[in-house]
Amino acid sequence: MAKYTAAGINLSAFGADRRPVLATASNEGEGVVRIDLSPLAAFGGKAKLMDPLEESFARWRMALVELPRPIAVDCALDLQDLAPTAKAAEPKYSWQLSHRAIDFAFYGDAPITDRIGVFGQRFRAMLGRSTFAVGQDLIEANPGACIEMLKFKGSYKGGAAHHARGGWKADNSTQANDRTLADVAQELGLNIENDPKGKLDSGDLDAILCTLTSLAVAMDRETVTGKRLGAAIGERVTRRMAVEEPEAAFKSAPQFAHVIGEPFWQAVLVYRAKGDGK
Repeated sequence: MAKYTAAGINLSAFGADRRPVLATASNEGEGVVRIDLSPLAAFGGKAKLMDPLEESFARWRMALVELPRPIAVDCALDLQDLAPTAKAAEPKYSWQLSHRAIDFAFYGDAPITDRIGVFGQRFRAMLGRSTFAVGQDLIEANPGACIEMLKFKGSYKGGAAHHARGGWKADNSTQANDRTLADVAQELGLNIENDPKGKLDSGDLDAILCTLTSLAVAMDRETVTGKRLGAAIGERVTRRMAVEEPEAAFKSAPQFAHVIGEPFWQAVLVYRAKGDGK
């Protein structure tokens, strides 16, 4: 059996003042995937306006260069029409000034103005000064789109769950996001292997979905990308806007973006780094 490895990082946590989580994945055979979760110190802490860019960029590059490829991140790598060019489509709706079609379709953050926006600008600038090949070394994942494409209902953002006898349970059964996270973890076959508390929060799940996306690409498993992703985006934008026909701008998928359309695993064994108990 060929062994594949890949990595994923929930970089969106950086903009929300939460610590990003590094998830590395490997296929173990017989439909089993192993995922290791650990803090990513290089991307920790708050960025300040007076921070020298090259110091931050050198720290980020050093952390990324040691990781298996591809590395999937959940921040925008292609701003599309949000980066104006002579060929950019003239926006017709307010959301087009702040969101790409994929962000609007799947209720994602605005990639240049929301929580992740400032960090995203710096991260893309770092990539522009590096030798990383975007689209090969790094790809864009979208955990929210994965959840919808996998037919789950509701949002798990800000949720938390734990593994107990009988499966995954919401930390707070009165909270919809906790219940959704527990349902997702149960249906995706996630198992916490070395944490007696068996805890999982939405940041962990974001990182897990990122690395499952990158592992799919590494293993040459089918992902939703390109025109197929564009069609899915157009359908959802049209539905959200309650219009009959999607415009061309609604059906445009970002370059380098991949979404998991269906599971390619039977079980996921999740290990948490020592000293990283939740």
